[in-house]
Amino acid sequence: MIWNNGASGKFFCPEPQINLVNAPNMDLPADEIGLFSLAPGEIWEETARIYLKAAAK
Repeated sequence: MIWNNGASGKFFCPEPQINLVNAPNMDLPADEIGLFSLAPGEIWEETARIYLKAAAK
């Protein structure tokens, strides 16, 4: 998911998302919507890469 503050052109913020939007309110199995929970004290870690390409002039 990318948030860009209303396309103001000042910045964008990549936000990790593994589930469907509004997943907790979907009437589908958790494994289909990408929703999972963590037990107290459990840690979840993930790695992501973002590749940027210069715009053509």
